[in-house]
Parts: sequence; structure tokens; C-alpha cells
Amino acid sequence: MIKSLVFDFDGVIVDSEKFWLQAKVETLEKIGFSKKEIKHKSLGISSQTFFIKNTSEYFFNRNKKKILKQYKKFNDRYKKILPKTNYEIIKLVKLNKFENYIISNNNKEYIFKILDYYNLNPFFKKKNIICLRLKKIQKPSPLGYKKILNKYKRTEVIVIEDSEVGIIAANKAKIKYIFKYQKKISNLRDKKFIFKRADDILKIIDQINNK
Repeated sequence: MIKSLVFDFDGVIVDSEKFWLQAKVETLEKIGFSKKEIKHKSLGISSQTFFIKNTSEYFFNRNKKKILKQYKKFNDRYKKILPKTNYEIIKLVKLNKFENYIISNNNKEYIFKILDYYNLNPFFKKKNIICLRLKKIQKPSPLGYKKILNKYKRTEVIVIEDSEVGIIAANKAKIKYIFKYQKKISNLRDKKFIFKRADDILKIIDQINNK
């Protein structure tokens, strides 16, 4: 029986991943890298991992303060932009049949700002918004998901992620039902754990609950 829906924030509830990626790319350009040199444009990975992948661990450690200071400037600029919500995900958020959680590497202040703007606060208890700010506990660490397992069994939770690091984190926590949300999919056949419409998830929940 499914009792809880657990959402990632960036890329799932709001279409904001592109902003953070752009801020990272602009940071490298600002410190002298060309667009051709920036090849690892993965969504959902931490800023430090992104910068190391596109430079080197040696370069990043030598220039860490400069890089992160510049990234913060671009990041703060994009945080003033209110990203759009993902309609199909919001349909799931507003079901009121399950206890909703958010597990994110973003900060609570930003998440509360977005939830408040779109009148989504009533659908989340404050204690159910889990923000993983320390690098050692951020996804792909399973710690955030393990917190939920203090209340629910692994078979009572559905996790909705959009990034590989988030899916890895949920897998490490051994949660049974993990789904990847993709806004654009041409064909859902043979993609059991990928969805773009709320109805796809609701059908699966019905199947699980009727076993």
C-alpha cells in the first residue's frame, strides 16, 4: 500500500535545473574556458562535481574560492527568476491521498519561496521538506531517503526523481518504487520506470494497492 510520495525539487516540481546548469557553464566561461571545453553538462550533479569533471580535481582545488565565488554570483541572479512548475507533477502533489515529501540538495529558503508563490505550501508539512546542504549527505548519498524509512516501509513509498544521482540515492536506500520524470518522451513502451503524465503513476499506484 502506497502511503507517501517523495519528490525531488529541481527538475521535478519546478523546471529549474536549466538555470543551475547555465550558472555553472557561465562560471567556467567567466574564468576562461571556452564553450567547446565544457563537455560534461549533466543535470542534477553537484556544482563541485560539475567543475571537477570539466576541469580537473587539481585545477578545482587550486581555484576553488574563485570558482565558487563566481558561481554564487550567477546562482544568486538565477534565483531571482521564478521557474515554472511541472504541471503533471503538481497534479500528483495536489492529490491529498498521500503524505508528500521533498528531498533536495537545494536550500529551504528557496524552496519555501517557490512553494509559497505557487500556493503549494498546504500540500507539504515543513518537517517533510528535507534539504541536504552538506556535501557528504547530498545525493547520491541515501541519507535523505533513509529518513523517510524511519516512518514508512520501503514498499509504502514512491520516489519521483529526474536525475541519475537522485535515482542512485533512492536505490541505495533500497526503496522499491523509484520513477524518473521526463517532461518529453516520445514513446513510453518498455520504460516501466519513466513517466511524463500523472496518470501513468496513478495507474501504477492502483496496481500496487490492489495486489
